[in-house]
Amino acid sequence: MWPAAVVSATVLTPVVVTDCFIQSAYNALAEVPIVRGMESGAANAFQIAKLNIVCAKLLLKKSLRIATRQVERRGGVGKVVQDAAGWTLDRALHPIETVGMTINGIQYGWGALQNLLNQEDDLSSNLQ
Repeated sequence: MWPAAVVSATVLTPVVVTDCFIQSAYNALAEVPIVRGMESGAANAFQIAKLNIVCAKLLLKKSLRIATRQVERRGGVGKVVQDAAGWTLDRALHPIETVGMTINGIQYGWGALQNLLNQEDDLSSNLQ
């Protein structure tokens, strides 16, 4: 569940916040004088910035807590560094597998990004 929360906080929150900001600015400028609309837009932008800062702090604190637990679970920093060095050496000694893993990772990431964009398109078309 934690990876889904990280993705939601880092990717989806700015998208939703930006959409809300644009919609509220458009509505404010359509119905009231420009100066009042600009003041409302600035206030909304300030609130959105505060929300992003709070989300980033929460994400950082939770990530640090989880990283600390993972390091303790694996036997300390020395053991983690030793495992990372072993993995790096293994990847250096098997370059063909490394290239294959890299290509598979890029393909998976590209597919996930396309799925996200398709869901966003579906969501925006359903709202209209």
